[in-house]
Amino acid sequence: MNPSETAELMENIRTIRDTFKIAVLLIEHDMSLVMNICEGIAVLSFGRIIAKGSPDDIQNNPRGHRSIPRQEEGGVTMAQILKVDDIHVYYGSIHAVKGVSFEVNEGEVVTLIGANGAGKSTILNTISGLLHPKMGSVLFEGHDLKRASRRTRSSSTVWRRSPRDVTSSSR
Repeated sequence: MNPSETAELMENIRTIRDTFKIAVLLIEHDMSLVMNICEGIAVLSFGRIIAKGSPDDIQNNPRGHRSIPRQEEGGVTMAQILKVDDIHVYYGSIHAVKGVSFEVNEGEVVTLIGANGAGKSTILNTISGLLHPKMGSVLFEGHDLKRASRRTRSSSTVWRRSPRDVTSSSR
C-alpha cells in the first residue's frame, strides 16, 4: 500500500473499532501501520511468537518477551474477546505454528507481525476456522471455536478481510 492508502486504512480501523466498540486483530507486516495503530504486538518467526508487548516495548527490545497488558477503562478491566492458547497447526508433517498464545481484549487493536512465511495467515485461518489446530484452543467471547459449527462461526464476528478489500471498497 502507498502512504495515503495506509493512512486511510488506519482511519478505517479506528472508526470501526470506535463506532462498533470491537476488538481488532490485525495481521500485517507494514511496520509504520502497526506501530501507529495498535496497543499490543506479537512478533512471529517461523511459527513461534518471539516477542509480545506494546509498540514501544517492541521497538526498544524487539526480542524481549512481555505480556500484552489488559486495557483498563475507568479502573475496569476490559473483557477478553479472543484468546488463542498454545495452538499448534500442521500442513501434513510441517509444523507451521508452534505453541502460539495471545489475547485480544475489548476495544484493543492487537497486531501479529512477521515476515512472509512466519505463520500470520495460518493463525488467521485457524481463528476463522479454515484450518484446525492439532493442539491448543481458540476462544471467542469464552466459547471454544474448535467445537463451533460453521453456522455458529459464520454468525460470530470472527471474519477476515484483506487491506486491499478495505481500501478498494472505500473508493
